[in-house]
Amino acid sequence: MDRDLALLKERVDEFITKLDSLVQSDCLEELSEYLDDCWDIEVTFNMQGEFNGFSLAVALGGPNIYISYHRCQAVATISGSWGTINYQDCLGADVSDALWDAGEHLAEQATYAIERRSRNPWSHVA
Repeated sequence: MDRDLALLKERVDEFITKLDSLVQSDCLEELSEYLDDCWDIEVTFNMQGEFNGFSLAVALGGPNIYISYHRCQAVATISGSWGTINYQDCLGADVSDALWDAGEHLAEQATYAIERRSRNPWSHVA
């Protein structure tokens, strides 16, 4: 394993450890606050408008680290990239379940924001 990949894996493992500790402490409010501090949150819905998954940018700029979880996955994944180096790992079932619950909450917030924006006449100004 070369040095860059080892450093990337170490950085991704730091996020895994942090998520594990938040879930094991059973403080879901802290997990929610942690996710609110993400650089970017992408929530997806299916054609029926049901929550389908999410992608969270937890680190950007070197390395870039994303947590992704979609309905078709058994567990959430965390992936990192640094230049041309890539690394991906799976999160444990407990962490994945807690993230899914938090993701559903994020989806509710996104739905509310979309509905609110659609009623704002200034949001459609070109």
